[in-house]
Amino acid sequence: MDFRHSYTPFLFEGVKTPDASDMEATLRLQPDKRPWLLRAAIADNGLANALEDLVTHFIETGEGTCLELALYTAERLELRGLRHALMERVEADPELFDGYMVGGDRGQSETRKLRFEAVERERPLGEMAGYSLSWLAIEFLLTTCIPGDPILGRAKAHAAQRPSLQGLAWRSLDPSELPDAISWIPDFLFRAPQFANEVGTQFALVSPMTAERLARRCRSLPASTKSDLAHALEKNLLRTGRVKVWVACRQALADVESEYPSS
Repeated sequence: MDFRHSYTPFLFEGVKTPDASDMEATLRLQPDKRPWLLRAAIADNGLANALEDLVTHFIETGEGTCLELALYTAERLELRGLRHALMERVEADPELFDGYMVGGDRGQSETRKLRFEAVERERPLGEMAGYSLSWLAIEFLLTTCIPGDPILGRAKAHAAQRPSLQGLAWRSLDPSELPDAISWIPDFLFRAPQFANEVGTQFALVSPMTAERLARRCRSLPASTKSDLAHALEKNLLRTGRVKVWVACRQALADVESEYPSS
């Protein structure tokens, strides 16, 4: 493919970098050279631009393996210029991004465990195993977009609508976005009850006037999840002197017939 930016091969760490025509083969077929190639790109703008053009091509037209490499490269080089192309592809082909798990059996999507922990930014490609392309793509967008970037809002909305990505959506919310998230938080907490304390604390401290509405929407959750949520709400609302708000939350969380199956 043709590159928009000039690039001349050069010696790096005693080895000559590949010609532009060999760049794709080096990246795809020589995994042992990928870290070296990316280090060289950090040292040379021409190579970095050439890789960005190649990765953009992967994102726009590639399938799972190419997208995996594209996200690995974009993450390591912090290629913010890929945001638009990546968001467009994620929205246009969500099944591919949701269904392709890095380093795993592509046919066993139902057995994948939801992962919500923080991720090291410069992990080797092998350590990306267990994450879907959706997770990696949305995490990259949430990390590289600055506040006010329209793509940031699109990435958050995409994550909020997909159960396996709601952990990312939750962790990316601004205080002003908490009230609108109440619509999907109950389902999120049903799948990831370990977040109940965090959710309750955030609402009590950051958006206390919507805490009662949250509690009302969460009253059908399993008892253990409601208990954790109630404990966080009570502790933090009372600590900030919002006794009436806590009383309203406690009443809203009153037991009702659960719409969720017993765990």
